Amino acid sequence: MPTLYPSEADGSRLTRIGLTDQVHRIVRRHLLDGKYPGGSTLNTVDLATDLGVSRTPVRQALQMLEQQGLLEVDTRGQYVVHQPTTAEIVEVFLVRVTLEWLALRMLVQQADDTAIRTLKRLLSEQESAMVEGDAEKFLELDGQLHVQIARSAGLLHTAQFLTELRDLIVLLGGKAVTHPGRREAVLAEHHAILNAVLARDADRAVNALSDHLLNTAQSISREILEPLEVLVSLSRHGKGEPGADAAVGPD
Repeated sequence: MPTLYPSEADGSRLTRIGLTDQVHRIVRRHLLDGKYPGGSTLNTVDLATDLGVSRTPVRQALQMLEQQGLLEVDTRGQYVVHQPTTAEIVEVFLVRVTLEWLALRMLVQQADDTAIRTLKRLLSEQESAMVEGDAEKFLELDGQLHVQIARSAGLLHTAQFLTELRDLIVLLGGKAVTHPGRREAVLAEHHAILNAVLARDADRAVNALSDHLLNTAQSISREILEPLEVLVSLSRHGKGEPGADAAVGPD
């Protein structure tokens, strides 16, 4: 397992082992923080010089980030920060809401004390991150909470898929939580979801999740919000929500 060093926190030179993993974590964090905006080019030589490593671990790290959808290669063979289209953002939100609807319904049916404690702990930690002004930790815990819902529901493949989507979701909408009052609203929305789970009320939980995702979409773009509103409206009239008629579970 790679060793973490203080240099990772401040972007200074790296040494010793696990260089590819360390470079990957640093560049990934800068991508999600917005240090490298969409459309900007990442120069392998410059990154290697800044981090005090050879170009090999930098190239390997950038290849990993390309596979994760955060970077792409242009016609000159250079790595460019992915700039999502509106259609792509809409697709990610539609996939996310569909998967999380299913996960929540299953969670309501089978959540045990351990699952509830884990979700409460993540929500408490996210609240602490907001109070401390730690935006990076706040976003990380946000992703963990949503993934944990699927994991606690026993949907391990769904949890893995949401994990893989998480960085793209942050790249798409991470700045939404910087809007005035949005972090407080996110916490209130998360509490509403968890309270519905505690009450074993699947419809209320799904409605709370839908409101949460609609509010997030609205913070990003009206173009994203409109198709999501259509899907949510269909679900609330009992015409489109997966898992509404029958429980789906592992064999």
